[in-house]
Amino acid sequence: MTISLICAQQDRVESLLFQSRQGRNGATQEDQVWLASHLRDCVSCNGKAEAAAAAVEELHTFSSQTLASRALVRNTQLQVRFRAAQMRQQQERMMPLWLGVSLVALWAVGSLPLVWSGFEFMSQSFSWPAHVWQGGAVVAWLMPTGLLTSFAVSLRRERELQG
Repeated sequence: MTISLICAQQDRVESLLFQSRQGRNGATQEDQVWLASHLRDCVSCNGKAEAAAAAVEELHTFSSQTLASRALVRNTQLQVRFRAAQMRQQQERMMPLWLGVSLVALWAVGSLPLVWSGFEFMSQSFSWPAHVWQGGAVVAWLMPTGLLTSFAVSLRRERELQG
């Protein structure tokens, strides 16, 4: 046999062993007969198969014996509950923010036509150029939002500095 044929057989053996360990029914009766025959004849593959079976058995034994102490379980539950309470508090603190953002968005959508029409009327009354009244309308429209945002940011920084 050539080296590539041995490697191909070893790959096939590993694949069939993996399928059988996973409980997959992908291996046909013919594959199972071939695997048993190959493991009888090939010392290398047989050794690998026995080592894999021993490792899997050892892992099953270890995992069935591993238990968490009551203190660990209790501490973990306390930490999970504490984090859940923190998240609820954060969510409660965010509600006024979302309410404010919603109101500002509604105000922006509702006030734009009024501000635009008001500045357009003033431009006709005072003969302002288009770029002056349009720029003024945009500034007047955005000013309340900008002022409220800067006020909120300054309050937040003040609270962070206080602790």
